Amino acid sequence: MTEQKPDTFADFVSDETRWGPFMLTGVLIFFVVVTIMRLVNGPNPPQEPVSTYNRVVVTVTDPSAVCNDGSVSHSTTRSGTCSYHEGVEDWND
Repeated sequence: MTEQKPDTFADFVSDETRWGPFMLTGVLIFFVVVTIMRLVNGPNPPQEPVSTYNRVVVTVTDPSAVCNDGSVSHSTTRSGTCSYHEGVEDWND
């Protein structure tokens, strides 16, 4: 005598001799876990805002030099300071 195979998914799930009860238990556990997570976190858990750019903070300091044409420089090194402004008139050390 050969064993009759289920014709549909519903026949497979309802057949107690096969994997049906285990599959139903797994699906039930999945929905219980999802429901508990939604109760704890709310429907959509809060998310951190995503920044699309980096902010650059510039600290304004006293100028390091006064150029011969009257402009000021905030250069951190002496090399090249006021090179396009007729040179350095005074260093503010």
